[in-house]
Amino acid sequence: FILSRSNMFGSGAVSFHWTGDNYADWAFLETSISEIFNFQLFGIPFTGVDICGFAGNTTEELCTRFMQAGAFYPFSRNHNSIDAISQEPYAWGKDSTVFKASKASLKLRYSLLKWYYSLFVRNNGTGSVFRPLFFEFQNDPWVYELFDQFLLGKELMIAPVLEQNVTTN
Repeated sequence: FILSRSNMFGSGAVSFHWTGDNYADWAFLETSISEIFNFQLFGIPFTGVDICGFAGNTTEELCTRFMQAGAFYPFSRNHNSIDAISQEPYAWGKDSTVFKASKASLKLRYSLLKWYYSLFVRNNGTGSVFRPLFFEFQNDPWVYELFDQFLLGKELMIAPVLEQNVTTN
């Protein structure tokens, strides 16, 4: 298992990528999707970000939304700096929205995991498993402006909530 934030072309065949130290805010949640899109195109399909943000203190709402989206990232982990508040789902308490949403999202992730990993096998470790919608719907011009939704393979569309105080996407 090789995980790096310093890669070069072709390294996706033998290693995984994490995008590096992001910040605990809504803008980084939103850009996390396009960051993963980029590395898919670079030939590094197993990529992820620091869920809930690495630097700074997250909020319960932000961490909830990050965990919900991040459960579907190819590489999914909650990680932060030592000087930030604890942001693991259990740190918020069993009655928190972070704990409940994380439990539901991670259960769904694990129920899909064999299928999800079969996407990597189907692509022989290359290509994009985490895909923008325009990969499948080239004839629909409106999809070229959507960067807040993604496909896993060709079969499953994910539309996470990426804005504060919003309940639907």
